[in-house]
Amino acid sequence: RQPGTNDPEDHAATLCESMRVIISAGDIPFASERQFFLNHVASWMPVFFQDLQRARAACLYAAVGGLGEAFLRFENRYFELEE
Repeated sequence: RQPGTNDPEDHAATLCESMRVIISAGDIPFASERQFFLNHVASWMPVFFQDLQRARAACLYAAVGGLGEAFLRFENRYFELEE
């Protein structure tokens, strides 16, 4: 992150990328994957993605918000199935 930059979309993108790495690594325990998701992604990103979808001047980001929301629904179902 650049000093003085507080853009939430940068933070969200980094966390999504981190989640991708964790999932694809294959050697990280499921419980650790789930805990990372719950603590760092599911704790605030649903509201963030809903806000993106409502942004009137952000056509591209509205679509990104829809994709992000679908990702979170999928991940929530996955982690619920494995409990």
